[in-house]
Amino acid sequence: MELPKPWFKLLKKHVVSNVGCIFILLGLEKIVEMEYRCPCDPKWNSLFTSTFFILPAVIAFMVMLKVQGPRCNNVCKGVLVYLSSLIPPLVWLVILFFDGQYFACAKSNWNGTFVISKEDAPRKWCEPAETVVEMDDHRKFLVQSQVIGLALLLVIFGALTIFLCVNWCYTGLQTMIIEQQKEVDKNDGKKDVKKAFVSHVVCSFILLGLEKIVEMEYRCPCDPKWNSLFTSTFFILPAITAFVAMIIVQGPMCKQVSKRPFVCLSYLIPPLIWLIILFFDGQYFACAMSNWNGTFVIANEDAPRKWCKPDEAVPTQMDDHRKFLVLSQVIGMALLSVICAAVILSVCKDCCCEKCCEAVDEEEEEEEEKKKSDEEIELNS
Repeated sequence: MELPKPWFKLLKKHVVSNVGCIFILLGLEKIVEMEYRCPCDPKWNSLFTSTFFILPAVIAFMVMLKVQGPRCNNVCKGVLVYLSSLIPPLVWLVILFFDGQYFACAKSNWNGTFVISKEDAPRKWCEPAETVVEMDDHRKFLVQSQVIGLALLLVIFGALTIFLCVNWCYTGLQTMIIEQQKEVDKNDGKKDVKKAFVSHVVCSFILLGLEKIVEMEYRCPCDPKWNSLFTSTFFILPAITAFVAMIIVQGPMCKQVSKRPFVCLSYLIPPLIWLIILFFDGQYFACAMSNWNGTFVIANEDAPRKWCKPDEAVPTQMDDHRKFLVLSQVIGMALLSVICAAVILSVCKDCCCEKCCEAVDEEEEEEEEKKKSDEEIELNS
């Protein structure tokens, strides 16, 4: 009987094409960001900016359909292709919302000039000709934009999780695991470890690049009511997404925990790497811990470093901010120590197992030689 094609092999094809398209979109957004100019006219802001959201998203969707094939004759594969093709357009929207300036331009209801506000992080915005109250509205639009981006990211993560659960239940996962178990029994597990190592290295570099992109666009609300909740999503969502991505890449090994504990526990390494990157950066943890109202600006006298400049100047708040940065890096070092200890234990376990296996092999060889000598003695007698 022909075994069904493992679901994750089909999924890998879509993952590779989606990841490639997403990196192209990231590069495209950086190019567009350098050239983008808001009209700063309430009559045209929304209409002008909406084209930047809609047109590239539609093009990305059609390109993904072209690359993967529409699958009109196969309903199941067709649904998978269409859902998979929606990921790059959604990611494009997430990128624009995380940037913030596009949404802020669309919401700006005053006339002005599109300039760089160096005092505010720095950030391009529509500087009004008369009043300065609009700067506060502009900052609110930036935070609202990133909240919408996080909501869309949550939608992508929820859809991916539901898709994985459905496939685990209905697409022959048990048969696939049995076949995987047979393959594991045939080898000593070194292939699994190498595969896990390579995927971890690649995923870690992707996460490093992702954090640098997020760092450029990240804006702390500077509001004690929202700082912790807003920042926690940057810690949790990418970490869980990295965990799910590792399951997709390496394949689920639910039945192999006893024989291959390292490979199963290795799913947790990319999420831990992401947390380490954020804690080493410091500004995310410092934002979550900031318990005062203020404005997210660059403190040029301090490294330079982005921070929530308080509305009412209090000398101790900059000292508190510096303490939060140091504490954040201490937590990052602690998590790195956990990974280091886990790797050391894994290496020691492999060394012990290798010695045990060598001892067992020597005993088996001695028993075989003894049997051969006994057989020769019986034949001679």
